[in-house]
Amino acid sequence: MTTTSLDPIQLRETTNCPACGASGAFRPRGVFGQYWMKRCEACGYHKHWWFPKITKKIIYLDQFVISNMVKAKQRVWTELHTKLSTLAGLQLIVCP
Repeated sequence: MTTTSLDPIQLRETTNCPACGASGAFRPRGVFGQYWMKRCEACGYHKHWWFPKITKKIIYLDQFVISNMVKAKQRVWTELHTKLSTLAGLQLIVCP
């Protein structure tokens, strides 16, 4: 078993096996816990890619920031709201 860093393009492509050279035999197999695996259908060689560790941040917003985002009179507050909404949707931040 070998492990390398996560490369999304490598993960979804079917390629020639790096061990035996079988044409198009090195295929994605799926997710197993904290890693993604590809396996050769000819020789059984397999390789794992570990998923990156997810870190979440808590961002506390004071009343001034919240009021300005609600009013949205300036572009900076609209952009901040969009960015915070996107990050919250990706579950990377929490704004209590």
